[in-house]
Amino acid sequence: IRKDTAFTPGEIRYLATFPLVTFEKGTGANDFGFTEEGTLTAARAVKKINPATKVLYYRNVIVHYGGYAGNTSLKDIPDAFLVGRDGSDKLVRNHVQAYDLTNAKLRDWWLAGAKRVCADPAVDGLFLDGNIKVLEPTYLRDEIGGKKKAALVDGYTAMMQEARRMLGPEKLMVAN
Repeated sequence: IRKDTAFTPGEIRYLATFPLVTFEKGTGANDFGFTEEGTLTAARAVKKINPATKVLYYRNVIVHYGGYAGNTSLKDIPDAFLVGRDGSDKLVRNHVQAYDLTNAKLRDWWLAGAKRVCADPAVDGLFLDGNIKVLEPTYLRDEIGGKKKAALVDGYTAMMQEARRMLGPEKLMVAN
């Protein structure tokens, strides 16, 4: 679920009736400044009502979305985004940037942001979106080339393996 403002007490009570909730990109960003804070606020409120509800933090593995506090440090990572053969870095739907998962510093940045939020006891793990965009053989292949596409998959695999190690066995990792 995504709501860019704070959830009302009634909405929190309703969400706490579910066994699993994922707070998606943009959650609470308008009221709390950033998605991370909005997610943590909502997760803590749900857990206060129903500690058994599993709460997942949303992160896209390739598509760059705004609203995250961690995005401010992304400017310090050279070559953080994929660039097409035509020089465009707006490769997703021709208007959104895509993470260059071949870049180890980018992967470290992504992992650090996930770790910060998942360290909170109210968050039970990660919901990983965009996996198919990385793993589907033809997605972005024409734009970035076959060799880069293969390296992108390798970078994704390394990032997911590190995410599992970083989160440990007690945190969930759910992907679509």
